[in-house]
Amino acid sequence: MALYKEATDGVIKTDTDTYIAENSGYMWDNYLTWLKAGNTPDPQYTLDDVKTIKIRDIKLKKNTLIYGGVVSGGKDYSSDNDFPQILNIISALEATELTAPVRWTTMEEEAVNLSLLDFQNISYNIAKLYNLCLVTSSDFCTEVNACTTIAQVDAIDITIGWPVVPYDPTV
Repeated sequence: MALYKEATDGVIKTDTDTYIAENSGYMWDNYLTWLKAGNTPDPQYTLDDVKTIKIRDIKLKKNTLIYGGVVSGGKDYSSDNDFPQILNIISALEATELTAPVRWTTMEEEAVNLSLLDFQNISYNIAKLYNLCLVTSSDFCTEVNACTTIAQVDAIDITIGWPVVPYDPTV
């Protein structure tokens, strides 16, 4: 480990964990003397740091999209808070063989009447969205973990390849 580590607009002296801003006085002058002696500071982030940050960003993107909602019958439905309730309604409707529609509210706050088949379709679309997000996330994480340089990790564009939300399987 080098005596200094690169930082935004300066360096960090590693033995004291002291941040030294560029052109900030005698500590910066000491750093410049150290550089002139042929030394090189450690990078601000290691490969493992960059991989960890990228994987964190992938998981955040996945979780954001999973809760982005789904489309069924031309209406948007929540895929986070509604999902457990939808599964309970499906179970209750199947157990009692009720055929009367159940009143429900879309993401746009529109009251609708839904049948068992409607709830099953919404549930299927939510499960499909979850699966697409999990597969995409897993593929990105595998790609990140295979990288051997920071430049390779930085080159991975995690903004593309995800399902669009609210997820509409008919599009």
